Amino acid sequence: SSVTDRDGMATAVARRIVQLERTLRAAPRSMAASSFSTSAEEELIVNTEGSIGELILNRPKALHALNPNMVAIATPVVQDWKSNDAVASFVMRSEPWGGKAFCAGGDVRAVYEDGLANETGTAGLGVPGSITGDFFRKEYELNYMLATCPKPQVSLWDGIVMGGGVGLSVHGAFRVCSEKALFAMPETGIGLFPDVGLTYVLPRLAGAGEVANSGEASPIGVYLGLTGTRLKWEDLVYAGLATHAVASNKLQDMAAALAATPGPHDKATVQALLDEFAASSAADMPAEPAAIPEHLEAINKCFSLGTLEEILEALAAEAGGGGKSAEWANKTALIMGKMSPTSMKVTLRMLREHASMPLDEVLKVEYRVAQRCMRPGSDFYEGIRGVLVDRGDPPASWAPAAVEEVSDSMVQEFFEPLQPNCELDLSPFIR
Repeated sequence: SSVTDRDGMATAVARRIVQLERTLRAAPRSMAASSFSTSAEEELIVNTEGSIGELILNRPKALHALNPNMVAIATPVVQDWKSNDAVASFVMRSEPWGGKAFCAGGDVRAVYEDGLANETGTAGLGVPGSITGDFFRKEYELNYMLATCPKPQVSLWDGIVMGGGVGLSVHGAFRVCSEKALFAMPETGIGLFPDVGLTYVLPRLAGAGEVANSGEASPIGVYLGLTGTRLKWEDLVYAGLATHAVASNKLQDMAAALAATPGPHDKATVQALLDEFAASSAADMPAEPAAIPEHLEAINKCFSLGTLEEILEALAAEAGGGGKSAEWANKTALIMGKMSPTSMKVTLRMLREHASMPLDEVLKVEYRVAQRCMRPGSDFYEGIRGVLVDRGDPPASWAPAAVEEVSDSMVQEFFEPLQPNCELDLSPFIR
């Protein structure tokens, strides 16, 4: 497009932002409390403002790590908002505005302690009422409810977003990242796998302007799932994990503009508003060298291969080839060398198989695998000890310790059915 075209577009966007600001000044600013409203002391604050609902994560000292109480508060709210005409769309964010994190993941410490003690002998069985069973069951139910909610969901990734925080937000229609966003799914480093529906999302990723191969796992997704690589805003937009990039200091105005937009909100209405704020933020977003497009050829070459052993061999060849991605390949191989070999093999199988499965079936398999990760003596307990309890001193000691020692039969154990009453049942939530 010409300079004149771009200048005209910028002027139109600026004019629209001014109009929105005038609308906001004229709009009532009081919070209309719903039957689910919670106090500012709650770990999850529920509000309605104008035409939108708000779910506000409120554990700043814990970087808003998601715990069972927050899931219990959110679940009936989302269920109500599905059919509540007063809520046209909803925003998920953290408190305060401009803080360090959206959500740093699931608060797995209680799960670790309960499973490690295993006083009831139910760890790894998925028994309803057990902490190791219900933590994942209730979280996955909420993930599915959010994914199937007909109202547009706008999540504001302003700071750290990892693990369970990704599951809360990535299934919604819109994920808006700021220049402060830092994304990762680092579960293979704690003896788990990228769960909360990410074994559905990651295989479907495609680079900017590309279309994911239907039924085949995206090499970008396999790369992110196995390595837990951290992404900043440019990579998030490129990979399609974030739908928009908006400066941190504009997010509050953007949410208020959405609240001032009369309902009902269809996806196109919300999209247009977010597009305007993204366009007005473009000059404010700092340049962040995007690693994925820079190394895309090597990612596609290495992470399209069928086995973990082949991927590691390809990385070694790339590292020794002296090309532009040699340093990247060496660093990636070193990262993978620190991850649980069992977790990586289980994750790779899930990413391959789940590329062609519906979300409800994916979550059922994820629940089985998560429960198998809770078995006494599994890498999960060693991973949490190494990363969260002892802070890497000493680092986690995996069993088996080498990739080649993890057999196909060992991987298969993770996928075996649970007892019928212990499986994840999403039928009450299927529309």
